[in-house]
Amino acid sequence: MSDASEVLRIDRLVQLEEPGSPTWWVLDYKLHPGPETIEAYRSQLLRYRAIIERAQPGEPVRCAFITGDGRVVELV
Repeated sequence: MSDASEVLRIDRLVQLEEPGSPTWWVLDYKLHPGPETIEAYRSQLLRYRAIIERAQPGEPVRCAFITGDGRVVELV
């Protein structure tokens, strides 16, 4: 995937069938126990979500960190 001239790599992009319409999930794996507290990580994940929203207009796109201890932390 690219944003302008920069090449970006999403850890995991999945589409889940949910009632109403399919939902895209942008998932980013981080070993840090609290990636949601680090602004650089948050900005990166929100940027990924924005790129997928542009690529899939009108479809729901959600994003979350998956931490080293197995937690799923969604950014809204």
